[in-house]
Formats: sequence, structure tokens, C-alpha cells
Amino acid sequence: LPRATISYWRTKSGEEVDFVVEIDGKVVACEVKWTERPDDRDFAGLAAFRKQEKCDAAILACRVARDQKFGAGVAMPWMRLLQALGA
Repeated sequence: LPRATISYWRTKSGEEVDFVVEIDGKVVACEVKWTERPDDRDFAGLAAFRKQEKCDAAILACRVARDQKFGAGVAMPWMRLLQALGA
């Protein structure tokens, strides 16, 4: 099994990402929101993270029915994220 580390990210100015997962050198930033209609504002923390840190993927887990691409990442159904994590 691959080794993974999970942390969070926050700047002094308040930008944050809920989960930063590193698996085999790949970094995935994940934000969790309750929204059914994500927009670019929901990706603000992910966009800030991508500007300052290594980031291979940025995911917004929320209540959408299917994946939606945005400039700063992908919004995906939160249940799909749970399935990917084996929950």
C-alpha cells in the first residue's frame, strides 16, 4: 500500500485548504463545501494553494451530481471522494 500523509494548509491572511494529501510524492489539495452550485469563489483556497505550493490536483468535494471542471480544479460529488478513499 502507498504511504500517505494528510494535513491542512492555512496562511496568515486566512486562506486555507481543508485537506492536503500526499501519496507517493503526489500532492492533492481537497476542499469540502456543502454547496450544490459551486463557483470560482469556492476554489479560492485551492487557487491560493496552487500558487504557493506543489499541487498535482485540486478537488472540491461537494453536493454536485457529477464532476465539474473549474479553472482552479474539479468539483466532484463528495460521495465519490469517500468511495475513492475506501469509505
